[in-house]
Amino acid sequence: MKNFATGVLIAVMLSVLCLTSGVSAKEPLLIIRTEGEDFRQAVRGLREQAEESFHINEIIIDRKTSESEIAGKMDTVSPKIIVLMDNISVSLYKKYQKGLPDSAAVVPSVSVMVSFMDLAVRGLRNAAGIFYEVPLVTSMVNLRTVSSSMSFDKAGIVHRGFMEPSVRINGVLCKRTHRTGGISDFG
Repeated sequence: MKNFATGVLIAVMLSVLCLTSGVSAKEPLLIIRTEGEDFRQAVRGLREQAEESFHINEIIIDRKTSESEIAGKMDTVSPKIIVLMDNISVSLYKKYQKGLPDSAAVVPSVSVMVSFMDLAVRGLRNAAGIFYEVPLVTSMVNLRTVSSSMSFDKAGIVHRGFMEPSVRINGVLCKRTHRTGGISDFG
């Protein structure tokens, strides 16, 4: 059900993008995704919500898929909008975009079901995304609520280096919530 809801969210996001970019009804849409039940469910939800407005095409990729395969699918489908599902798809599409001439028009894309969306889509042109994770600050505030008998003002996290920007942002958010029972120090 969660992934059906993701499909509905994608459809809403596509509608907004279409209104702002002038895409008309029954334009081709390309979904680039990996294999998996979650992704199939999201596509099913998207089809139910958007197939009256779009010709929906998809390419199922894996780590061995090349940017030339994406280029071939782009030539065949000529999509007006692209949905990227998961980090592998975003990474591959980013490589495809880097191979385009600077003057080339870039098809708008929406990324979903991606871990660390803000980091993953950095460098993509003409892109939007729907965050998949619950912000860490939300978890920390909820933990404080659940464990009301315990008091804590600091929280720590062990993380990989590439997550530093996300940890820093959540630290700022935690400090902002301190006045309302949040965490004052996070790092």
